[in-house]
Amino acid sequence: MLSNNVYAFNCWSGGYRTIFESNYFSQNLKDHESVVGAEVAAGYYAEAKFIRALTYFFLVNTYAQTYTYQADAGHMGVPLILTAAKDGGEAIDPKNKVPRNTVKEVYDQMIKDLTEAAAVLPVTTGDDYNDRSRATKGAAHALLSRIYLYEGNWAKARDYADSVLLSSFGYDLDATPADVWSSTNYQTSLERIFSVAMSSGDNPNTNNAIGQHYGSSGRGDITISQTYLTLPNFDRFTDLRAKPLFTYTISGGDTTAFYTKKFFGASTVDAWVPVVRLAEVMLTKAEALARLTPGVANPEAITLLNAIRTRAKAKVLAPLTQAALINDILTERRIELAFEGHGEFDFLRTHRAIPAHGGVDAQEWNDDAVVFPLPNAEVERNPNMKQNPGY
Repeated sequence: MLSNNVYAFNCWSGGYRTIFESNYFSQNLKDHESVVGAEVAAGYYAEAKFIRALTYFFLVNTYAQTYTYQADAGHMGVPLILTAAKDGGEAIDPKNKVPRNTVKEVYDQMIKDLTEAAAVLPVTTGDDYNDRSRATKGAAHALLSRIYLYEGNWAKARDYADSVLLSSFGYDLDATPADVWSSTNYQTSLERIFSVAMSSGDNPNTNNAIGQHYGSSGRGDITISQTYLTLPNFDRFTDLRAKPLFTYTISGGDTTAFYTKKFFGASTVDAWVPVVRLAEVMLTKAEALARLTPGVANPEAITLLNAIRTRAKAKVLAPLTQAALINDILTERRIELAFEGHGEFDFLRTHRAIPAHGGVDAQEWNDDAVVFPLPNAEVERNPNMKQNPGY
C-alpha cells in the first residue's frame, strides 16, 4: 500500500467526517437546547460521544500500532479533534493543523466519552429498532469492555462485560447462529447490542453494501479461505456456523468457492452491519477471566466458551491449562466473529503474526505494514502530521 492509496484516504476522511459531525451537532445543540429540553439534549450529547468514541476506536487501530506496542502506549496515534470548526476559514486556520496524539491519549478519550455517555444513555428506548441501532447504556458498556481488553486491563474488561451479561439489559444469545443474521430478526434479536441499520435506500448499488461484497449472488469479492475452513475446533460439516451460514459456487471444474451468508439480509443490499453483539462480550469476559487466573484453566471462562459452542452444536471443549484455554478462546473468536471486522485487530493486540493469505506473506504483529499510511494529502498540507514509518 502506498500513502496515496484511495482506501487509506477514504477510511481516514470518512472517520473524521463522522467525528466532525458529532462535534458540530453537539456544539450547535448547546445553542438550541430549549427546542428539545435539557433532558432530551443530554441524551443526544451522549449519543454523539458514543459515535465519536466508536469512530476513534477504528481510526486508532487502523492507522496506529496496537495499544501495547509500547509499554506506556506513548507511540503515535491519531489526532484528537474534540471541537468542530464553525466555517471553512476556521477549518484552514494554522491553529487547526494539529499533530497526532499518542495512542494512550486516544484510548483515554474514548473511555471518557463512553463513561460519560453510559451515565446518561437509557437501558432501553422502548423501541426494538432503536434499541439495536442507536446507542444505549449496554452498547457503551460493551464497547468499554472491548477497549479495556485491547489495553490488557483484564479486570475492567471483565467488569464491563459483566455489567452487560448480568444486568437487567435483557441481552441473550439467539437460538441459533443463523437467527442472528435473519433479516426478520434484525430489530428483535436479543443478541444484537449495536448495529448500523441499513436499507436498500442506504445502499442503492453494488458498491456500497456489505452483502454485495461478501455474498455469492452479489459482487462476490470476498470468499472464505481454506485457513478458516480448517481451523482447529471447527467442523464445517456439523457446526451451525458453517453450513447454514455458508453458500458456495463451483467454477473451473471442481473448484469450490465458499461465501458467508451473514450479510445477505432480505437481499444483498440491506443487511444490518453488526458493531457489537453478545457473543463478543461473552468471549471478552472469557478471555479476561482466563488471563486473570495464572496457571489454571478458569472454569467460568470455559463455561462461557462452551455456551457459544453449544449454541452452534459444536463439541464441548475442556482445556486443562491457562495457555490452552486462552488459545481456544482466541480460536473461538476467529470462528464466531468471522467477517465482522475483528480478525486483524485480534492478531495485533495479542502480539501474533498475521498469517500469510492469498499472495501476502505473513506479517509480524509489530511490522510497519500492519497499519495503514496516513493519507499523503493530509501529511503534505499539515507540517505537524507525521507519517507512519515505512511509508
